[in-house]
Amino acid sequence: MRIAHKILGGQIVDVLALPDDADPAAFGAIINDAIPEGAGIGYRLIDGVWTAPDLPPTEPAPFIPLSARQLRLGLLKIGIKPADVAAAIAALPDDQRDQAEIEWDYASEYRRDHSLIASFGQTFGLSADQIDAAWRDAMAL
Repeated sequence: MRIAHKILGGQIVDVLALPDDADPAAFGAIINDAIPEGAGIGYRLIDGVWTAPDLPPTEPAPFIPLSARQLRLGLLKIGIKPADVAAAIAALPDDQRDQAEIEWDYASEYRRDHSLIASFGQTFGLSADQIDAAWRDAMAL
């Protein structure tokens, strides 16, 4: 099997896998050893060098709400046990503790931007980036 490329205006527009005995020209393609291995559609010949296309930056997937299971397993993955969370809630001032207990125990889903999540981050010394990474990991659980 050989790899052949269709090139139009100095840019690869198609990549073909051809049997060894096939004539690339019959498919409007060429075999060129100067094209780097793995070069694909969108590569351009610029000043004699095959260059990968400029791709737009990818945006991370939006945060989705987590189930209680996902959140608790995600916390456990980063070393925060259920007893640690219970102790953190118990340490809150009286006027915040009851609401936090209800939110923690009875929420049907947990959202990344909820104030309780930010509070846990501060309590456990987690930066926003660490919370984001843990949240994304938990989304896959």
